[in-house]
Amino acid sequence: MCQNIFKSAMGITLMLSGLSLVLLAYNEEQVIARMISSAAAMGGKVAGKHEVVVVCFEGSTDKTNSIATGMAAADKSIRVVMQPASQRGYGVALRLGLEAAKYDYVFYTDADGQFDIAEMPALLPYLGDFDIVSGYRMKRKDPFGRIMSSRVYNLLIRLLFGLRMRDIDSAFKVYRREIFGAFRIGSVGGLVDAEILVKARNHGFRIKEVPIHHYPRFAGKSNYGTGFIKPSVILGVFREIRMLWKELRKGG
Repeated sequence: MCQNIFKSAMGITLMLSGLSLVLLAYNEEQVIARMISSAAAMGGKVAGKHEVVVVCFEGSTDKTNSIATGMAAADKSIRVVMQPASQRGYGVALRLGLEAAKYDYVFYTDADGQFDIAEMPALLPYLGDFDIVSGYRMKRKDPFGRIMSSRVYNLLIRLLFGLRMRDIDSAFKVYRREIFGAFRIGSVGGLVDAEILVKARNHGFRIKEVPIHHYPRFAGKSNYGTGFIKPSVILGVFREIRMLWKELRKGG
């Protein structure tokens, strides 16, 4: 259970019994140490027990994995989960992180530094009434092509699945871990956030969006590119949308 024991700038904040902070990392050697340290420090402030789960892709070509494993060796609250190179996909990485999480609440974000973990406490007061609290980017700091592609994608998900949210694929969310016992996550790619939200809503779980800041990427390179989303990625998302649509039509 949660206990009201300290205040944030927004008012009463919840101290969680246990929190797993999941970071998804791929070729982020310039920011990964700072992100892990920030996550560990924040976990200690807002939860009685915490862990940092870093999902690293085996196919990384820089020092991300060695930095993460070195920090895990020095701090038992940090764990590294390796995503096999043969199992590519953002959805795979997130699912591995969620499966590895052991505490009742799970926070996840990307390890690219475009979100500030210091804003995570702004989500916590809503966990008394909601099962998923998602940060929506007040002003997205991505290239124009990425922003326009995301707007089209969000509109498509709203039209197909009736999911009325400002920022469906924002990688800054806190979940009650119990929701993942209610349904299976099938997406291996970029549809994973939408799939979780749609299925959670369909199972009666409550969702809240909270405004947060977003920052430009100053290091590394997004898997989705710097302009409009690659056609191969778009085709993969459409395939997953079709599969999700069929699954939900069958009552999944």
